[in-house]
Amino acid sequence: MAKIFSSPFFLSSTNKIEITNNMNKQLFGILSLIGLLFIFLFIMLSYYSRLATDDYYFIGDIKNHGMFEQVYFQYMNWSGRYAATMAINIFYNLFGLQQHYYLILPVFSLLFLVLGTSLVVYQVFLYLKIHIRFIYALLIGLLFSSCLFFLSFEIGESWFWYCGYSSYLWSITAFIWGIYFLLLNKNIVISTILASLCFIYVGGASEIYSAIIGLCYTIYLYKSYRNKNSFWWINKFVRNKVIIAYCFFALSFLLFLVAPGNYLRDGLFPEHHIPE
Repeated sequence: MAKIFSSPFFLSSTNKIEITNNMNKQLFGILSLIGLLFIFLFIMLSYYSRLATDDYYFIGDIKNHGMFEQVYFQYMNWSGRYAATMAINIFYNLFGLQQHYYLILPVFSLLFLVLGTSLVVYQVFLYLKIHIRFIYALLIGLLFSSCLFFLSFEIGESWFWYCGYSSYLWSITAFIWGIYFLLLNKNIVISTILASLCFIYVGGASEIYSAIIGLCYTIYLYKSYRNKNSFWWINKFVRNKVIIAYCFFALSFLLFLVAPGNYLRDGLFPEHHIPE
């Protein structure tokens, strides 16, 4: 650790740590090459992605009943993922069966994930009073996204299955952007609204992600309340944003939880317990 902080990456000043512009060019070049190779792989895989059985079903159902009625039908009879269903239905309605339009979805999904992660990293460094060039934060976001890609339990389902996008990958992306808007000190009203919208989506997109994020969010708020000296609690504007976003997330998750479709669907599958 001593070697790391004595290297040209870090220079200590009176009250802050600065990451200098003299980053090791060789290391930066290697990491950038890795990121570019991942982008090339991802674009190639995106080009060969195709509509699947469920996609055809949803597209046909939207043509017959419309977007909103289809969301309501899913909510009542199959799944409470109203936010995820509505999001992907917008693209089903716009693109129909024209496969070539869907090729942009994976690429733009990756773009939003990388950009969101980079902005969060940049904001965290600002709060820690560590100065970093945004190009480095962007590289961290790209490497994070590539790791998430290769560590995904099911790459095809999470990254290239169109009807699965909105529940899995977009839920993670919405959470990351929600964190960014909570960290943002500028435009308090707008950033609060955008953070709340992100967490509304998270609350109504995926059962397991909503449960995990909700548990972590609740624990965090409880600890912040107990530790009144924490930054989040001292800063009134940030504290209000965090609480407002949490309230919208909780309402969204509650609406998701009581969906009749969840229980009808659950009855079709074998019973599983939490350890399993």
